[in-house]
Amino acid sequence: MNFFRKIIFAILLCVISATPLHAHNPNVTSFRIEHQQTKWNLVVEISYASILASHMPECNNIEIGQCLTTHLQQTVFITANGSVPIKLALPIVKLDPHTSEIRFTLESVSSDLHTLHFDIHAFTAFNINQTNMVTVQDAAVEVSHVLTPTETTFDVEFTVHGLAEISSGKSRFNRITDWIILGTTHVLSGWDHVLFIAALALTGTSLLRMFWVVSAFTVAHSLTLAYAVYGSWSPGSAFVEPLIAISIAWVGLAGYFFPDRPARWHIAFGFGLVHGFGFADALKALNLPKSELLTSLISFNCGVELAQMFVLAVIFAWLYGNKKWNWIAPAKVRWLNMAIGIVGIVVALVRIKSALL
Repeated sequence: MNFFRKIIFAILLCVISATPLHAHNPNVTSFRIEHQQTKWNLVVEISYASILASHMPECNNIEIGQCLTTHLQQTVFITANGSVPIKLALPIVKLDPHTSEIRFTLESVSSDLHTLHFDIHAFTAFNINQTNMVTVQDAAVEVSHVLTPTETTFDVEFTVHGLAEISSGKSRFNRITDWIILGTTHVLSGWDHVLFIAALALTGTSLLRMFWVVSAFTVAHSLTLAYAVYGSWSPGSAFVEPLIAISIAWVGLAGYFFPDRPARWHIAFGFGLVHGFGFADALKALNLPKSELLTSLISFNCGVELAQMFVLAVIFAWLYGNKKWNWIAPAKVRWLNMAIGIVGIVVALVRIKSALL
């Protein structure tokens, strides 16, 4: 085995050893305030809580539910009417391999409620990509806000008729920007979609052919993303996550065993349908109110496309330099495809095993 192959397989082993089972969802947490008659609840939905807890030093040797509950009580601050602190009490924990739920009863909420102030730092200390989606529900009205490690607060106002408005002053442009950034970071902070796009690019024989292949992938994942967000059915991450890994393996190994056969648009379209459900899982985890669906869907998808364009630009720049300056022989590009394919196989097996447990 020559030096280049040794480097490729060393990188491969590092990727496999550091590969999380699920690439994106732990960055998203949903906080939902529910008002039912005289009772107020905070429902926190945490995607892949066990993965999230593994990054928290305070969770070492402590039961996951207890650790997450304590963390939330120490990082979620709610104040009523400007000065009355609201206590998160009576936690009810439901752990799940995919989406765990922690429900708190909010104490000291007055019946004469005018404002709620939220200051939420949950999971931001160790995750720069953390997104906390807060939704406040009162009767038939819902309002929501995207919070990040750099923007952790917002205020909700009430009138005698119920929930009236959010007084943060965030413009519509800024809200759209939030969703675009979320879509971009969803792709770039995770390795599986990036690897799939890279594998597609490495199998391209021309810029025009690659344009049609990537366009087919874009149309496909946009269709299933919209369907899953607006519809009532989604196959679920236990089914989608292994298929995403299989798609990586398929395209990577095809680039190795059939280097002269360019990527085909119908294959990209078929796997794009699968990846669209993966994108939808991230968006649906935020429990968006209906008033936010269209804006968030379009903006999030624009962010995904920007990330894909960036990945493709990097790959094409590398391939162009390779061809012009002979940085690396074309035969060795096949070994990159092989490495991508093996990563896909290993992760697919791990995800299948996890889904069957």
